[in-house]
Amino acid sequence: MTFTDLLKRAGISKAELARKLGMNPRSISAWGEDAPRYAVAYLELLIEFNRYAP
Repeated sequence: MTFTDLLKRAGISKAELARKLGMNPRSISAWGEDAPRYAVAYLELLIEFNRYAP
């Protein structure tokens, strides 16, 4: 699954991810599809959490 796919499944934008991670949105845009593991892990956890949230 690509970084863009993960963002869509998590229901957040790159700008929102940047805010949540305390980063500059330009940094996240510069990743392209090659996001660091910590960002991918965060999105995977968010997706999993959303599956069980009411």
